[in-house]
Amino acid sequence: MSNYYLPGKSLAIELFIVLGLLNICGGVVLFGQCLGPPVVQTFEPGKFFSGTWYEIQSYGNELFQGFGTCSGLVSRVTEDNQIALKTYSYQPILQNYITIDGRSDTKSIVNGVATLPIRFDIYGGLLSNSYQAHIIDTDYDNFAVAYLCQQRFFIKSEMAYVLSRQQNSLNNQFSTRINNALYAIGLTTSNLLNSINSNCGTDQPIV
Repeated sequence: MSNYYLPGKSLAIELFIVLGLLNICGGVVLFGQCLGPPVVQTFEPGKFFSGTWYEIQSYGNELFQGFGTCSGLVSRVTEDNQIALKTYSYQPILQNYITIDGRSDTKSIVNGVATLPIRFDIYGGLLSNSYQAHIIDTDYDNFAVAYLCQQRFFIKSEMAYVLSRQQNSLNNQFSTRINNALYAIGLTTSNLLNSINSNCGTDQPIV
């Protein structure tokens, strides 16, 4: 007995699958194309991908496991120019950190333009997702604004983060640069959620 599909049913199934995959990632799912925003033009990956960046505000939540607190990104550039990174958040109920491993390559950065693909292994490697990452602005030592997006057909999953080298604060002197960076991707601070960075666990993840 052959299966009969109503007109448009196949497209609806495909759309459902795409939306499901994107929602699993925790990004903000929208119709449209990923942005190609202005980014840092003389990007220094060795300075950016070193030590720890702490999440101060977020738009979308995949990278830091969404429902935790005390979220951060720890990373380093290896001797063979690979970028090893780990995002994490603290789960108060479990009293431990949950992590997502990621990787990239400095060779994918063309002419010093701060745009590069990053691949994340989610749920212990059961799923992998790749995003195009854009570093909109950073001074490397204090703050950064990053935009990440994944395109699937005519639907995008995007995220944005305001990051700080200090876990509990971000100096107001960088407010103008942060606001300008967010404006470049169509956001303001009112679109972002403030992160919780108190009562954090010990033994933060390393990479």
